[in-house]
Amino acid sequence: MKKIDHLLWIVFALIAVMAVIAVSASIFWRSGSSNYYGPYGMMGGGYAGMIIFMPIIGVLSAVFVLIFIYFFFEMLRGSNNVEDGSNYSQAEKIIRERYARGEISEDDYRKMISILRK
Repeated sequence: MKKIDHLLWIVFALIAVMAVIAVSASIFWRSGSSNYYGPYGMMGGGYAGMIIFMPIIGVLSAVFVLIFIYFFFEMLRGSNNVEDGSNYSQAEKIIRERYARGEISEDDYRKMISILRK
């Protein structure tokens, strides 16, 4: 699997964990009052929404910042690696191996490399 696939699974796992925490907090958190509206009246004091949404928003914000930093540094780093997995680098690798084994001459090697790089 690619790095980005692992990163996406981690993001989904974090979101799922935070959703379970938020739902369980909203289900099991009670104010202790027998009144339907709780001890703070109809508005409820405003804390129930914070218990549910603030952890989710915090985790999502942190994940988005980390993803942004990751892609920013990947963009700055660029592709300096000769064998980056593309078709051209794989073909060049094969041509280099054939030249090293003596299967092709130096002229053939240079022609093949120049054709690939066009």
